[in-house]
Amino acid sequence: MIVDIHGAPGSQNGYDNSGQRTQPPTWAANQSNVQKTVDCVAFLVKTVGDKIDVLEVMNEPAGFLGDDFTNVLRQYFIDTYGVIRAQTGNMGVMLSDGFRGLDVSTPTEISLPNP
Repeated sequence: MIVDIHGAPGSQNGYDNSGQRTQPPTWAANQSNVQKTVDCVAFLVKTVGDKIDVLEVMNEPAGFLGDDFTNVLRQYFIDTYGVIRAQTGNMGVMLSDGFRGLDVSTPTEISLPNP
């Protein structure tokens, strides 16, 4: 089973598929929104993690909004990966390219902690 975070507080992309249509999306601009999403990942892993094969920690984030958004997203990926690995060693983790692909002006490599 693959589960994803499809709608984040403040919207991760501004489109209706994030749970709210809003421009600009404010997920990455508000640290409280980001932390709520990290907490949601922790809750999912703790309560139903043994039933999930793969968790996509953010569906379709708006990396196209630029480097500031992408940098917040990158740190979010690192944080949620750490949360998942701290609670379970065998769950797959899916990361989105944030609509940026591999050709971006900021480094695309993410150093994730060893499990």
